[in-house]
Amino acid sequence: MNKVMGYAVGDPVKEACRLCAGQDQRVKLVIERPDRFERAAGIAEAGYERYWLECDACGLLNDCYGHDISSIYSDQYYDPAVEGETVRERFKRVLALPNAGSDNWARVQRIKDFVQRQRPAGCAGTPTALSAMDIGSGTGIFLYRLMEAMPGWQATAVEPSPQACEHLRTLGQISAAASACCDLEVIEGYYTAQVAHRQRYDLVTLNKVVEHLPDPVQLVRDAGEALKPNGILYVEVPDKATAEHRPATDNILGALHYCLFDAATLAMTFTRAGLSPVQIQRYVEPSGKITVSGFAVRRNDFANEYAAP
Repeated sequence: MNKVMGYAVGDPVKEACRLCAGQDQRVKLVIERPDRFERAAGIAEAGYERYWLECDACGLLNDCYGHDISSIYSDQYYDPAVEGETVRERFKRVLALPNAGSDNWARVQRIKDFVQRQRPAGCAGTPTALSAMDIGSGTGIFLYRLMEAMPGWQATAVEPSPQACEHLRTLGQISAAASACCDLEVIEGYYTAQVAHRQRYDLVTLNKVVEHLPDPVQLVRDAGEALKPNGILYVEVPDKATAEHRPATDNILGALHYCLFDAATLAMTFTRAGLSPVQIQRYVEPSGKITVSGFAVRRNDFANEYAAP
């Protein structure tokens, strides 16, 4: 049953924040029309209501719906090819971008620089001893770029889309990706704590994934469970500044996202997940996306390696 809300910008709203559970929020942005994903899922424009609410306590932006969005995430609907492009076609198109225009290339450089400059002693060693898991791998562009930049690492992709997994399993057959991705392991399904217990990794990455879950803390906590001692977790999410500096039709402000963050709320997410944030950054990506990302480690590892005098 739809909720009738009728809010305006600035209105106070009693709605639980998805990060701190605070009940006092305020309307930051009113979305007046369904986005393309909602339209494809059959959500009508008549009587449409959706709001971005800013939590008074922690500052997180929470997406607030006047309608049921469960069909948007159904296996039948949420297909990477929904925009008229196969997963393989999208992979090749994005891979062809020059480095200066590639979000993925810049992302990999951030991670590579952090691992090389600041990783704990426990991550040092021969490259073949190191492993990475990417949760929500999609087309695999990021993992390809990562394995290209950090050769010798063993990589695992976790991805719920059957279409994307089919593509990822044959990534090594693409001439441009063969040398980097021939040993890529693919786990089909949503990431859970059970997946975390099957193996531990030196690096776990969540790139533009956390905002798609109604409980961001639980996902980050479960991802942290997959870290080896002295392992590193990298999380990248859309910045809440998008609501002020981008049009309401921007994909980041669409119905597929539950939360938008800033540096403080990303750090709080790490902390509430039982991890210690090490570095938080905010920036504009080559694509124009306004983004915040951070590295975190287990609390004991932070105390032993980063906070030592």
